[in-house]
Amino acid sequence: MATVEELILNNQGLVYHIVHKFKPSLSFYRASFEDAVGEGMIGLVKAANKFEPERGFAFATFATMCITNDILMYLRKLKRHSVDQVISLDCPLVNNKGDEMYIEVADQINHFELSEQQMVFDQIADRLRAADVELVLKAYAGVPQRQLAADYGCTQSHISRRISRTVSKARQLVAR
Repeated sequence: MATVEELILNNQGLVYHIVHKFKPSLSFYRASFEDAVGEGMIGLVKAANKFEPERGFAFATFATMCITNDILMYLRKLKRHSVDQVISLDCPLVNNKGDEMYIEVADQINHFELSEQQMVFDQIADRLRAADVELVLKAYAGVPQRQLAADYGCTQSHISRRISRTVSKARQLVAR
């Protein structure tokens, strides 16, 4: 049986392989590749420490689940705090066609740009149900879906579907 250190050293490439699958999500959440690799390495260490070969699974199978889980938790954390997030100058933005775009600092601090974004938001919000817009704003402000479900008297999965549906509709309106 391999030691914990050997498992970690021999499976570092697995972390990079898994993080590459998350590249579109990393761009969307403005997360750096290196940060995601760091989170994946934490998942690899957890997997190496908790691995039980007597269960009959290959280490790579178990590690893949642990690494993926840690990266997803990292992205969820970014999603919860995305309202307060500052845009990194070295991290590209991605438009709705998947093209990477780089922005200048002046574009971000220009008051006119911000008021124009607010006008677009208001136009989109007018075309969506007010309750759904309120739900999405609460979710993006960091209110957990379980809490929203309790407040609205429904299940967490229903809240998740409503948020996804509303965000999808908003993206369609922006693309027009």
